[in-house]
Amino acid sequence: MNAKEFNALYPVGSRFIYQPVKALRGGKVVKTVDVAHDLRKTEGFKEVAFV
Repeated sequence: MNAKEFNALYPVGSRFIYQPVKALRGGKVVKTVDVAHDLRKTEGFKEVAFV
């Protein structure tokens, strides 16, 4: 999900349950405090998935 999609789904001030692992139920209730921004990608930067 990019920042534009996140901002449309969760406007500033909205609350939702943050679930880092969808297989596990529950999580912390968090509140958006500012609009989300995409991180800039540079030529030398590659996304890494941590397992």
